[in-house]
Amino acid sequence: MALTTCHECNAKVSDDAKTCPSCGAKQKKPTSRITLALAGIFAIAVANTVVTRSSTPSAPTQPAIAETKPQAAIPVVDAEPEKLTKEDIKKKNEINRNIDIAKREMHAQRTEKNYLDSGMDVHVTLHGKDKTSIKLTYVLMSRPLAHQLSNDNSLISGMKNLGFKKMILSDGYKSLWEIDL
Repeated sequence: MALTTCHECNAKVSDDAKTCPSCGAKQKKPTSRITLALAGIFAIAVANTVVTRSSTPSAPTQPAIAETKPQAAIPVVDAEPEKLTKEDIKKKNEINRNIDIAKREMHAQRTEKNYLDSGMDVHVTLHGKDKTSIKLTYVLMSRPLAHQLSNDNSLISGMKNLGFKKMILSDGYKSLWEIDL
């Protein structure tokens, strides 16, 4: 629980509080990093779509039906696919990377919430440049529990599908188990 400053009276307020205890002003919640990341990804995707569509020539307008003359069937030949520049490919890869990271972040939040809902105080964090390592810290983590989690095929395959490469289990003190996915 961190303290923030009230935007009305500058009193110290818990970041969990909905109103200031001093003046009663409603507190604004900061925008989460995931929301900002998703908004950025969406903006990049929209900009990419606009740029791609504006760079492709528009189809010529068709004459009115009354003006058309019957023509022999002409076989349709696929035109050469649009070639992407290295810069376009790099942008596309960066967008996909950011989407994958956002998916892993959402999974971590959902996992932590599910554990909390079941009465387990498990703290879930992501590590690495692309956030491909997931760490579950639980004060009651033990060898048998780590063994069960590492042998849970649905858990492991779900993490692999999201692009996780390593799962780290910890009791928050000295015991640590690393599982390569």
